[in-house]
Amino acid sequence: VMISIDGPPETADLHRRDLGGRGQTAKAVANAQKLIARQKQAGLRTSMIRATMAPGNTDLLAIQEYFRDAGFERTMVGASSGRAYHKGPGDLTEEHRPAVQAAFDTQIEQYLAWVDGTGPQPAGDSIRKMLARLEESLTQPKLRPSVGCGVARNMQAITEDGSIYPCHRYAGDKDWVIGHLSTGLDPHKTARYYREILSNYDKHCSHCVARFTCGGQCPWYLSLPDGSVGLPDDASCDAIRGGMEKQIGLLVELRHRRARGNRAAELAAAETKEIDET
Repeated sequence: VMISIDGPPETADLHRRDLGGRGQTAKAVANAQKLIARQKQAGLRTSMIRATMAPGNTDLLAIQEYFRDAGFERTMVGASSGRAYHKGPGDLTEEHRPAVQAAFDTQIEQYLAWVDGTGPQPAGDSIRKMLARLEESLTQPKLRPSVGCGVARNMQAITEDGSIYPCHRYAGDKDWVIGHLSTGLDPHKTARYYREILSNYDKHCSHCVARFTCGGQCPWYLSLPDGSVGLPDDASCDAIRGGMEKQIGLLVELRHRRARGNRAAELAAAETKEIDET
């Protein structure tokens, strides 16, 4: 189960209000805490809490710390990034990127301080998860799946009129109907959709150094309003490569610490491996 909560009520409620204009975050948090408590009692895997950063709610560290204080152990933070060809008023743009990158740098500093025993364990486990994926891609290099999600396969969206869309993000966009509930997927539309995605990945991504950790951006992000699949924008690709370079730098730094006999770095590496295996 994944629950969408965007962080502290004072910022998350900017985009999460009911029909009366009242913020809904506090109620969502209370309900999520009850659900997770019941899941723990039943010995079940607890729900993932997923935040989406948007204008006015871009403090990554504050979001993670809020989740930790609320008792949420499994969390992830993404961003509303619009599409490659268009950004709306609810999307992060280039003006927000420096603050997001600075928060990531602070995350790395906090993680290293924890490894060295000079600081507390950081909120969230995003750094450890990223390191686990990167370690695997470097030690067992293989291309990621050409389409990393279940779009148009096991993650379709069906609207009230029976139209089938590749995923929930396309719902209501008539140029992206790929079938109907009464007849199933249209084989020609579905094949064309995949053909365009894979062709564009091949043309744009096959020589990129980040292909082992990225493998191609979200198909919806690349989709154009005319019903065709376009190419990613340079800014988003640069951000992905830049993030990967920072992760590699952190991984190298941890290896240097382990080589110097830093016991905490060894424990962090073991914990990262455990996260990867689970």
